[in-house]
Amino acid sequence: MGALSLRARCDWRARWDRVAHHLAQVPREVAITDADAAVHLGEDRPLWRAWDLLVAQRGIEWVTAAKLLARKRPALVPVYDRVVRCAFSHPPRLWAWLVGHFADAESDLAGRLARARSEAGVDDRVSVLRVLDVVVWMRPTPDTTPGAAPAWRPSRADVRHRRPGALTMQG
Repeated sequence: MGALSLRARCDWRARWDRVAHHLAQVPREVAITDADAAVHLGEDRPLWRAWDLLVAQRGIEWVTAAKLLARKRPALVPVYDRVVRCAFSHPPRLWAWLVGHFADAESDLAGRLARARSEAGVDDRVSVLRVLDVVVWMRPTPDTTPGAAPAWRPSRADVRHRRPGALTMQG
């Protein structure tokens, strides 16, 4: 093994140790529906630092970094991939954008997702955030189902202006 590959492996190990250090600063039980979710998901906070370290690593794209953090903090960090990005019309700061939607009492997003989870017979241990992931991934779209009307879609005007009540369930 050459010196270059050994150094790259050591650099990644050190970087992963720093990612783990940042994750350890975020309690596992914190949920996106909690009052302090915005604090944990804010910029220049441990989760953002972990994100930055991950995406700076060669071979780890933003989708992989997002899914890894979502796996490590499943009730707090949303899955973010190309499907979700498209469904939500590319919000510039997804974490803050979703916290706003969950915090909006008028839209009662968490309550509606909890009811959908219950109606589907899914265990309460599955967070409402993971229910949102499933709903977004399973909704038919004109891109995936010719002639289908979307079952879940934020209003484009609301998304553009980042209005918290924009997420709506239809049907």
